[in-house]
Amino acid sequence: MKQITILLTSFIFALLLISCSSDGDSNIAGKSQRELSIGLTEGKVYLCAYEDGKLTDKFLSEIHTYDKDGNVVTTIECDEQGNPVSKIINKYNPAYMIIESILYDMNGNQERTETMKYYPGDTIMAERIMERLDEKGNSIKVVEKYDDKGNSVLMSSYSKGILEYEWIIENTYNDKNQLIRTSKVIKNATYTDGPDVREWIDENGNVLDAGTGLLPPEKKFNNNGQVIEEKQVGNDDVTKITYNKRGLMEEVTIYNNGKPTYGIFYEYK
Repeated sequence: MKQITILLTSFIFALLLISCSSDGDSNIAGKSQRELSIGLTEGKVYLCAYEDGKLTDKFLSEIHTYDKDGNVVTTIECDEQGNPVSKIINKYNPAYMIIESILYDMNGNQERTETMKYYPGDTIMAERIMERLDEKGNSIKVVEKYDDKGNSVLMSSYSKGILEYEWIIENTYNDKNQLIRTSKVIKNATYTDGPDVREWIDENGNVLDAGTGLLPPEKKFNNNGQVIEEKQVGNDDVTKITYNKRGLMEEVTIYNNGKPTYGIFYEYK
């Protein structure tokens, strides 16, 4: 269940960072998550695990509340018994872009703060700063900067105000603004490791998968242009996705050899 929890956390954060502006496309697939959520007051997320194709575990993982503009303003995180364990409060700028996310425990104690700064038209488009205290009360800070294509170019990790690690990333794009390659150098106080070079598009223009040389997943779409099935070549896992009438995700299920193994279910009101 830990694997699916990590998947959900990454997915939710990615949704919060999606640009909420619209180019006027009336197609559901052309709308942002925020636009699809306008009019909602609450959303619940359930995680499910299966064994031999049969449901063995299902629990309430998160509860989201929305403002009138469709932004997720609070998220209650739950344990595997469905009990609330923490609360996240988000703030947005007038362009509906998230600028602050603070994590509290259920006693109101602040555990982590994430802030986003944006620099439209600049080489560095955005900067994300995460700050928290470790189990000994020492300050931990991570700063990540993104280029104008939304890809990371720098990540710095600090402990007690001292720089510990730094990931310096150089991104190369083609004339279609597609990411061709990344070159990452890792530094700390005693050594430098790298560059770790990964290719994203081959010489024929084929998109590769995370620098591994694998072909991208095979995808099937519905009439709204949304992905309803995804399968990685050479892998037995198949992800199937269903949507409600609004176009919001209703169910994400991962199958292996035709049997469900994990699932994410969404309820809205």
